[in-house]
Amino acid sequence: MQSKAAAGKTPSEVHAWLESARAKKKIEAPNLTNVRKALKGKTYRRAAVETRGRKPKLSMKVVKAINASRKKLLKKADNEKEVTWEDCRRAAKAPSCDPSTVARSFARDGLDVKARRPREKPQRQDHHVEERAEITKRWSRYPEKYFEDLDMIIDNKRFKVATYARAVKYLKQTRIRRHLRTRSESINKECVKPSSKKQKMNPGGSLHILCGISKGKVVLWHNVGKKWNGAVAAACYSGPVLRALKKHCGEKSSYRIMEDNDPVGYKSSAGVNAKKDAGITAIQYPRHSPDLNPLDFCIWHEIEKKMDALTKKPMSVKDYDAVLRRVARKVPAEVIRKSVSNIRVRAKAIAKADGGNISRD
Repeated sequence: MQSKAAAGKTPSEVHAWLESARAKKKIEAPNLTNVRKALKGKTYRRAAVETRGRKPKLSMKVVKAINASRKKLLKKADNEKEVTWEDCRRAAKAPSCDPSTVARSFARDGLDVKARRPREKPQRQDHHVEERAEITKRWSRYPEKYFEDLDMIIDNKRFKVATYARAVKYLKQTRIRRHLRTRSESINKECVKPSSKKQKMNPGGSLHILCGISKGKVVLWHNVGKKWNGAVAAACYSGPVLRALKKHCGEKSSYRIMEDNDPVGYKSSAGVNAKKDAGITAIQYPRHSPDLNPLDFCIWHEIEKKMDALTKKPMSVKDYDAVLRRVARKVPAEVIRKSVSNIRVRAKAIAKADGGNISRD
């Protein structure tokens, strides 16, 4: 049809020729409109490749290639960054698919590879577990917006500052949260982070930060100095904490905040008296429960992840402080709001586990 049209035949003449050729084979010919469309290239086009729906399972050969790439990437990362399923798939040049497809294929072939934590969980005694269960059961009955309506959620963190090259690598290794590995690979060099007791290293400097979040923002960022005790905590409550509350929540006779059970500062007699004088009330919080404070289970990691990308070389404490402050102020509001709303979800999970650990990450 295309060759006859190129030779100068009209669509009608091409259609007549096609009818004659089809009649000999006793096959019905298409109508003139379809012939015109075909000659213009408007029909019989190949359909777009379907991209929706679950992708087919990966073959055992592809899974082996991805697993080999995973091991190489772990050694190359040397415990400095996390290796994901997507990284492994790309390195193996495997077909494009969702990470969950790769994980399912590994499980199907009997490869016990999961994202597992390299760090130890907090040690709790029986009475701590009972306290967690009691408080989280009460939290589970609170209104859905209870934690979002808190005036502020605060927490302290000491940031170590690498002032020389070797310390940069050491700090990155200590912050790794999980390795994509099997159980038997837990003793491999690339899957073991430095021991906080036997391989302790002085990075050269540090910053002790008091942070507060409220209504999707980091509203408090205060460098408390080298020491943290009851007197310093009291000065923070009557100073930067109260100023931040007044600025972002308005002048009120009382404020409700959330903080952990830090006996050195927050729960010290000086700190308790300072909160009472400032009209600040802290809700009851279970001990040894970093999985319930959004700064602990989300925000600090978000900040450290961005700092790792920006601090690839040694820095002075002053320069690190300036960069850290900018990064903290730019944490997306969506991340903060989502982490705060997640408190109630986590509380329900802990209450269901009778105060035990939960697998939520």
